[in-house]
Amino acid sequence: MYGTDVPVTDLVNKMFDSVERKGDTIVFKNAEEEYRLEHWQDCCETVYIDDLCGDLKDLENVPIFMAEESSQEIDPDDPNYNSYEWCKYTFYRFWTSKGAVVIRWQGSSNGYYGIGVDCKHYRRY
Repeated sequence: MYGTDVPVTDLVNKMFDSVERKGDTIVFKNAEEEYRLEHWQDCCETVYIDDLCGDLKDLENVPIFMAEESSQEIDPDDPNYNSYEWCKYTFYRFWTSKGAVVIRWQGSSNGYYGIGVDCKHYRRY
C-alpha cells in the first residue's frame, strides 16, 4: 500500500474515528481514508517523535479546524543537539473543538539524508 504525499493542511475539515500513535508514526483513520505522519529511516539519519503535548483523542470524531507544520533548526548549544551536521525539530499543530495537540519530531543527519516528516494519504477500500 503506497501513500500519496500531501500537505498536512489536507486534514482540515476532516473527521477521524481514531487517531493513534504507533511508534514514531501518527495514524488518522476513518472509514474511507487514512493519513499518516511518518518518516522512513535511512542510513546516517535519525527522526523520531520527541514530544507530544495534548491528547490524541481530542482529534477524534470532530472536525480538525486547523493543521499546520513548521520547523526549526536546533541550535548547537541546545542539549538535544548531537554530533550530526544537521539537526532540526518539525512541529505539527492540530486544533479541534475539544482541544489542541502539538507533536514535535527531532531529526538529525549527516547533511546528505533528509530529516523531514511526511504526511501520507491512503485510500481505504
